[in-house]
Amino acid sequence: MPRSASRFVHQVIGSFAIACVAACDGAAPVSPPVEEPRTLVVGDPTAGSWDSLPYVSFRHDLTGVVRVLFSSRRGSPLAACDGSLLVYAQQLTVLTAASCVDFAVRGIGGVRSITVTGYEAPSLVVNRRVLKYQLHPSFDPARYGAHNLALLYLDRPFPSHMVHYALGDTPELLEKPLTVASYGITGNTTTGRVFGYHASVSPQPILRHGTQMLETACDELIWVCGRPHEPVDVRGSHGPILLADLDRPGVSAMPNPLCHWLGFCNAGLSTEAMPGHLSGQGAPALYNSYVIGIYNKEHPPYNAPVGVMSGQFGSWHSFACVSDWRANRECTDNAQWIISNAR
Repeated sequence: MPRSASRFVHQVIGSFAIACVAACDGAAPVSPPVEEPRTLVVGDPTAGSWDSLPYVSFRHDLTGVVRVLFSSRRGSPLAACDGSLLVYAQQLTVLTAASCVDFAVRGIGGVRSITVTGYEAPSLVVNRRVLKYQLHPSFDPARYGAHNLALLYLDRPFPSHMVHYALGDTPELLEKPLTVASYGITGNTTTGRVFGYHASVSPQPILRHGTQMLETACDELIWVCGRPHEPVDVRGSHGPILLADLDRPGVSAMPNPLCHWLGFCNAGLSTEAMPGHLSGQGAPALYNSYVIGIYNKEHPPYNAPVGVMSGQFGSWHSFACVSDWRANRECTDNAQWIISNAR
């Protein structure tokens, strides 16, 4: 499927899912408690700031975030996404999104090699070849992706001083400041998506990083989300897909789409980040240097004005949970599958 057609399908599906939640739920949105923040706060108010030092400075704790590049027989880049080096077994395993691998191999076709690229030090790129890959057996490209996970197996490990991540076991994942890092299409709440596909396929791609907060979890089958009056563990048990947004007011009369859906909104974080579209998939959400989820899909703005950038409008996005979070069965199942199949 051409990328433009794929994006259109995603927009239609995303808009239908949001509309269905509003209409099919059958109940009016629950009013948040008085103490729940209701103001949408800009993450970074400086226009064009996504290319400034706080977003692109080299950080050793992010050397485990890598770029996954799919190339043709002639070596031409076909697609790219993000991944994470894992600490388990012989440290030959990279965690990424199954949708990215599926799109490149089956959707585009002609893939003859997969290369994983990371930074050992500033401007010092290290490459490894992928020998084989494995998709989660329950991955379904027609869904948003409770099990949107893939493992890539390398020909040899990356240098040991590059960070290799373990999966988190944090009992409560919601409303904690997270680090998000991506080589793909990225942006912040002021500038929107401003760095495109070409940056993710360059010989020395730029890793951009920022902060984010998971605000709720949703059941992908019936799209039931946690409400602010519920305990965090109950909100987390609604489903395997963790949702976060970009708190961006003032662009439209419509409120932020995720806040509109949930009926509440948390305050924005400084240097708030969004990996966008295909080349951002697989980007890890890190808490205390543990991977607790990976970027899944960007969901299009709800009733966004024509031509407005999705980041500026305040689109929301999801993470496939990989933490051993016992309040959510799919989270634990994903963690066990990853650890048992790591090499």
